[in-house]
Amino acid sequence: MPRLKRGCPLITSSGENVLPEEIENVFIKQGIAEEVCVYSKHNVITAEFYIGSKRTDKNLVKDAVKKYNADTPASKNIRNIIFNEVGFEKTATGKIIREKSEIF
Repeated sequence: MPRLKRGCPLITSSGENVLPEEIENVFIKQGIAEEVCVYSKHNVITAEFYIGSKRTDKNLVKDAVKKYNADTPASKNIRNIIFNEVGFEKTATGKIIREKSEIF
């Protein structure tokens, strides 16, 4: 199983590097989700949201993704949105264990 570390860029089909943390931080700063995990699945950027106790409407998240896509280059656009109901498994330091998510 490939290991995806923080700071490891996603390579898009057009050959551009995209840092998942940049995209994740946009949505975390907006406060629409407790946790966000961005990854590439079949060469498509996918964002997985855990809303948790925020009680954010899923349509609000979808609208935020549409706005993000309109404001960023096509190479950084999110094509798939997944809503995670149970959150992500984390390390002792609170970082998401990406290889244990439904990424690969």
